[in-house]
Amino acid sequence: MNRAEILESATRRESVIGQDLSGTDLSGTDLRGVRFENCILAGADFSRADISRTGFAGCDFTGARFCETVFEKLNWTRVRMPQADLRGARFFMTLFKDCDARGADFSEAQIRMCDMAGMKLNGARFRNAHIEQNALQKAVCDGADFSGATMIRLAFSESDMRSLQLAGARLRKVVFRGCDFSGYNFAGLNMEIVQFDGAKLDKADFTGCKLPMCNFCGASLNGASLRNAYMDNSVFSGAQLVGAQLSGARCRMSVFSESDLSGADCSNADLELSRFRKARCRGVLFTGAALNNTDFSYADLSGADFSGSGLYMARLYKCLEENTVFGRAKETRLAPLDEEQMRAEAFSPFSRRTRLRDAPRTP
Repeated sequence: MNRAEILESATRRESVIGQDLSGTDLSGTDLRGVRFENCILAGADFSRADISRTGFAGCDFTGARFCETVFEKLNWTRVRMPQADLRGARFFMTLFKDCDARGADFSEAQIRMCDMAGMKLNGARFRNAHIEQNALQKAVCDGADFSGATMIRLAFSESDMRSLQLAGARLRKVVFRGCDFSGYNFAGLNMEIVQFDGAKLDKADFTGCKLPMCNFCGASLNGASLRNAYMDNSVFSGAQLVGAQLSGARCRMSVFSESDLSGADCSNADLELSRFRKARCRGVLFTGAALNNTDFSYADLSGADFSGSGLYMARLYKCLEENTVFGRAKETRLAPLDEEQMRAEAFSPFSRRTRLRDAPRTP
């Protein structure tokens, strides 16, 4: 089929099935309503074409061009488009099911409300793209380049992200649940309300990052660098931070409850109003840290060093303080004991046997 025949099929809303259309020039055409099934469209040019509501199933778009093409409400099933050129394309409410886009170029594309779960994006380029409200669960992103991209409300899960490129990217409300970023360099990135719960972040570098309201619950951050990071209102509950570097970080109103910070360096960090309830802080350096109104209730502070820190109104209720160094930090006014909490913890209800023994007996 040539260009004219394809356009004639489009006007009649007919399906194009099993055709070899390699290299066909369909740029600027109106293909609305037509359906392509099991066609070979390698090297075809769809630049600036209108393919709204066009169906593609089992097609091969290897090396095809879709520059500035609008993808609106499409269903792409079992489509192959490795090395395709999609620069400046606009995607809206498009489903990519079992699709292969390895090495494809999505630079400066607008991708909104699309389902790209499980998609093969190895080596794909999203430089300076705007990607919003997309599902990317279990997508294969080895070597994908998101440099300079704006990423809002995306969801990744259980993916290996160690070769991902994020230089200069801006992330907001992105989910990386259970993803592997071991040893990754995030230095200087702006990541707001990002979910790293259950992620592998051992030895990752977050130096100077902006991480407000981020979620690291259950994440592994052993040996990670968070120096001079801005992390107000972030949550590290149950996280592993053994040997982590948080010197100079700002973590006001953050939660470290039941986390393990053994051997971490929190010197000169701003941790005011944070919670370390039941945290393991053995050997942690808190020297020069701001810890006013911080809650260390039930924490293990064995071998920790608080020299030169500020502990005004901090709570040290039932802490383990074996070989802990406070210097003059503990001379400040600490939070008073909560008598109601102490009475509640000391309360022991009668056992069933006791109730039966003391109950009045009927004659």
